[in-house]
This record gives sequence, C-alpha cells and structure tokens, in this order.
Amino acid sequence: MPKMNGVEAARKLRVELPDLKVIGLSAYDKTHDQAAAICAEGAVACVLKESSCQKLSAVIRASGAG
Repeated sequence: MPKMNGVEAARKLRVELPDLKVIGLSAYDKTHDQAAAICAEGAVACVLKESSCQKLSAVIRASGAG
C-alpha cells in the first residue's frame, strides 16, 4: 500500500469507524509478526491472500457472527 501499511490502516479504520470489523489480508505467510500487529490494532482476523475462497468466506461469516 503506497501511503500506509496494514497495521496503520487497521488502526485508522478502528478509530474512524469503531464498529467496523477489520480483516487483515496478507500476501506473506512468514510475517506472523505483521499479522499479530494487525490483529493488535483491532482486526478480528488475518487471512493469507493465497487462502481459498471457502476459508475467506468462513472468516467473514465468523467475524459477522461476533
């Protein structure tokens, strides 16, 4: 992302839209620290871009359920 990274984006979204459920989407499997940081900033989950559609759908449904 040219202007900010995922951690900064999650932080900004949670401040501006506190009821929004953020799901981090990462291209890098080896950056567990980045995923943890995104979740620490309020993301409800983090999914790899290479994940299946079924996995992404399940994460979206679970985040909507609470």
